[in-house]
Amino acid sequence: MRYWIGLFNLALLLFTGTFSLSQSSPPLLIDTHTKADVECKACHGATDAPKPVGMDVCISCHGGYEKLAEQTKTVTPNPHDNHLGKPECATCHHIHKPSEDGCRACHEWGYKTP
Repeated sequence: MRYWIGLFNLALLLFTGTFSLSQSSPPLLIDTHTKADVECKACHGATDAPKPVGMDVCISCHGGYEKLAEQTKTVTPNPHDNHLGKPECATCHHIHKPSEDGCRACHEWGYKTP
């Protein structure tokens, strides 16, 4: 079993530049979406050539920025109600590679970005 997971991770690294399903790596949003039964075509479209996913697709399921700001209102400062306005979701949240704290370029708040 360990052999197959290693082989799977190697294939993911070669094709996407990321690992997944590893106990040593943080979970990826692709794993979260898969566990919630969200199929790839729900975001990328039902085509042989998957289309890039824009913020409009994320917002269609997760609500508008106002809803996100309400959900993260206890985070100080609120990452969804800030001086940057409404940056693209992919600025911080990544599906196929680890997400990152987009504010860290200027600030050290220690956000844990899902």
